[in-house]
Amino acid sequence: MCIHCRYLVRSYLNAANIKSPRFENNLPGYDWGKLFLDRHLDLSQRLAENMKIARAKVSLEIITKFFQNLETTLKDVPPTNIINYDETAFVNDPGKEKVLVRREMKYPSLMRKHSKVGISVTMAGTTSGDMLSPYVVYKSECLWTTWILNSVHGSRFNRTKSGWFDEETFTDWFNKLLLPYLKKLDEKKVMIGDNLASHITFSITKKCEQNNIRFVLLPPNSTHLLQPLDVAVFHLLKEAWRYVLQEFRHENKKAQFKESFPTLLKDTLTSVGARCQANMIVGFKATGIYPYSLQSR
Repeated sequence: MCIHCRYLVRSYLNAANIKSPRFENNLPGYDWGKLFLDRHLDLSQRLAENMKIARAKVSLEIITKFFQNLETTLKDVPPTNIINYDETAFVNDPGKEKVLVRREMKYPSLMRKHSKVGISVTMAGTTSGDMLSPYVVYKSECLWTTWILNSVHGSRFNRTKSGWFDEETFTDWFNKLLLPYLKKLDEKKVMIGDNLASHITFSITKKCEQNNIRFVLLPPNSTHLLQPLDVAVFHLLKEAWRYVLQEFRHENKKAQFKESFPTLLKDTLTSVGARCQANMIVGFKATGIYPYSLQSR
């Protein structure tokens, strides 16, 4: 039985000033926990994902207020004109791999070149599943031509000292990839993303006003709940990425990561194919953004 439940029982007994003769220091044993689960078939044990405390503090009040404002913002906006953007990192680590070994071998391992170095990519998609070309940012002082060869059609590349998006790179993404796409759409447009200060600039705000674009910022620490890309797309891409990277490393043991990245990203997106678009639609629905549904949260 999970340790949290056992300690919850002890906490209850202590608070009620009850001394149970069955438990040592009021803490139930594992056998008691097993019998407890046998009696309550509506309960089951699941692996829980670790969540940062800041994320856990996102309250119902904050979410409700966000959706109330969102309902007003999305009024008279065609669903195809709602777009979500987000940034993620693709790391140079294919993860663990199954291997064949003798039964007596306790700790099998593989010798291969890898690291936790990641390359930042911003992606965007609409409620209809349309996906914009990726925007890649390397951690480097300069951008080499060999780092952009054989890339996804329409993608753009940049570099920063940190390897993450800053005001300059986000503005470039907005001007070169997002804005040209949104200008093709009639009526009001809405772009939904995180609340990083580097993403909010006067020039971007001005262009949003000029092109009938509404900028919606998600509440802090809520992307795991309200970011369609985070909810339904990135997990699919990361699974495909690990497989593509693993296969690539088998055949190209000496290849440089940054020089190989455009090809790897292209192969990853090709491998998921239409599933990426389908998951984008699912992400909007799961978050309650479209179709609009506060109850789904």
